[in-house]
Amino acid sequence: MAEVFFEQMTADQRHGHHAALSVISDGRSASDVIAAALMHDIGKRHARLGVIGRSVTSILMLLRLPLTRRMLLYGDHGEIGARELTRMGAPSLAIEFALHHQSERPQTIESQTWEILISADQAPKARASDVV
Repeated sequence: MAEVFFEQMTADQRHGHHAALSVISDGRSASDVIAAALMHDIGKRHARLGVIGRSVTSILMLLRLPLTRRMLLYGDHGEIGARELTRMGAPSLAIEFALHHQSERPQTIESQTWEILISADQAPKARASDVV
């Protein structure tokens, strides 16, 4: 899984790293929780969109306007990442969080764990110039 993590944009690596540190600071040291925090956005790398492309995509999605193929990939990053994590044999929590982190908590994730992961995901985003 490390190889896939490092295929992400530096900002996404930094975000995953910060999310993992956040769950650890909340007293969660289980490997499945850390993996969920680190890997939840790995599907984004397939869109190959930079900061401006992601911003435009987010606006177009909110306005329900047509999207390009790459924008659609970005919008589906949770599902794409969950499929990849499944193929890699990742913990079920990492798969479920990747799949659902932009929607409602599934019954498969305990509510306290969900809240910790969601809080970690909402941590300040990294700048594109940050180095991992």
